Amino acid sequence: YKYGRLLSKIEKDEYLSMAHNDGELLHCGTHKGLLLSWDLSNVSHTGGSVKEVQRINLMKGNKAISPSCLDLDRDTFYVGDNDGGVSMFHRVSGKCLSYESEHKAKVANIKKINKNLFHTGYDGYLLVRDLESSRIKHSWIATKCPLSTMIAKDDSNIIVGSWDSGICQIDLRGKSATRFTCGNKSPIRTMTLHEEGNILVVGHGIGGLRSWDLRNTEKPLFDYGLGNGHKDVVNTILFQKDRFFTGADDHRVLMFDVNRPKCLDKLHGHSSGVIHLSFSGDLLVSANSKSFRKHRMTDITNAFNQAEELRHRKAQAEQEAAGEAAKKEETKGGKKKKGKR
Repeated sequence: YKYGRLLSKIEKDEYLSMAHNDGELLHCGTHKGLLLSWDLSNVSHTGGSVKEVQRINLMKGNKAISPSCLDLDRDTFYVGDNDGGVSMFHRVSGKCLSYESEHKAKVANIKKINKNLFHTGYDGYLLVRDLESSRIKHSWIATKCPLSTMIAKDDSNIIVGSWDSGICQIDLRGKSATRFTCGNKSPIRTMTLHEEGNILVVGHGIGGLRSWDLRNTEKPLFDYGLGNGHKDVVNTILFQKDRFFTGADDHRVLMFDVNRPKCLDKLHGHSSGVIHLSFSGDLLVSANSKSFRKHRMTDITNAFNQAEELRHRKAQAEQEAAGEAAKKEETKGGKKKKGKR
């Protein structure tokens, strides 16, 4: 189960630049501007095939758009690209509806909430565009360093991470912000929020992985994987209740429990850095720049439960052995006292 199975390969001469799973389809963008939408509903661990349901060439005039991030609604793809542009494409016709040169560098994240489009860039800006008036309603310079990741809790509360190790919580309605540092002045690469809304897991620097309680950011809750964590940049984090999975440039996918500072399992199979993780039914889907792999969650869970049972038995045996040793010492001490009398 640790190596999983091959799910699909990216086409020859193409490289995956981003992937987005909307719960129904897996959307894959390549560096040459090809956007593929795949249906994985018929795929199982042992068989089934990926069904391509859509193929769009992302073009601005005669120039291909290299996507860096994507969001969507029922009718529209919202695409941020590596040149700082933000474009909209019709999901059915594939026609480019608009293109705006919003940032001076790569667009790191894009998110459509209600009638607003949020995006951050490597130029340090968070921009919010009103889709009805097509005007920028908020322009927030969070830092002079690249903004590498963003979480939109709702249409006014945004969390951004930057290359100067800063995490900024922005209240657009109240026009205020609070900032804390992840530590070690290492660039933040990715971050994900636990479903309960206050625990933030952050990937930073070379293999760094920490969690923070946003209600008290004086110090991190846990430093994960020390000694047995990632050896290279963490690119993606995916939560499943209290467990989370991480993919990194060391070619591995690791599993952690948010409440325990140790790596619980390691998954292999990729020949280059892991840049995407998502779930599809009972499958954990992971991708590098050239291929997708699948791991069955049932196998991962069963292996974890067996390891936990073994750990519990070992701890219980050690506790019983310690109790027996204590009794022997107590008996030995009692005999010595009787001898003295």
